[in-house]
Amino acid sequence: MTSGNTGKAAPATANISWICEEKEASHVAIPIGEVLKAIIDKSRDGLLCPYVVHRRPDKLNKQSVATDHRYQLDPNYLSRAFSALRDELGLCDHLEMSQRPTFHEIRALSARLFSDMGVDPQGRMAHTDAKSTKIYVRDHLQWTEVPHAEIKLSH
Repeated sequence: MTSGNTGKAAPATANISWICEEKEASHVAIPIGEVLKAIIDKSRDGLLCPYVVHRRPDKLNKQSVATDHRYQLDPNYLSRAFSALRDELGLCDHLEMSQRPTFHEIRALSARLFSDMGVDPQGRMAHTDAKSTKIYVRDHLQWTEVPHAEIKLSH
């Protein structure tokens, strides 16, 4: 995710910054309001990186083949870091590991909330296909588990 110029032209609108996400075959430009812009400006860390969300590697290792900048996040980094931080903070210690929310589930919740507000989440999720977005916002089935009852056959 980059801020401002990604080498591709973001929509021309005066006095608005943009977050541009390149995913698969789509390019998404999301306008940044004043509050989010202030948060981004406050979080600047002095690293010269075109990506708003980035990190300095812990050790001097090779750049991932999945990235085009040394400080860019590997595509799986957010999911791994989210789970590690969730567990480090003990936010879901009362749940079994398999029941703890993942970054993907939080993303799905965001899509569902946008949809419930009447905002189409497809563009914000950078999905080129509405079927992909539908997976995130569809009603999830709730299963009720009942006790086993044996059926006897009469001869």
